[in-house]
Amino acid sequence: MPLSELLTRYEKLDIVIVEMKEIINDLFEFIHDAKEQKKKRISDNADKLRRTYALEMLHLVDTFMSVRPKDGS
Repeated sequence: MPLSELLTRYEKLDIVIVEMKEIINDLFEFIHDAKEQKKKRISDNADKLRRTYALEMLHLVDTFMSVRPKDGS
């Protein structure tokens, strides 16, 4: 089955597929750049590494799907 047909079927069921390859690549590029900047004593982006992107990834997931606790938790 072609991917376009599969996506159309999912869309009819209100299922959203999010491909995150480009987002993940961008995040790793940012991380590598920030580490290089930190070595040069430039900390602007390095300071964001631990407090921003974890929240951004969670925000992305929350935007595209309903996140609920598992039953019994």
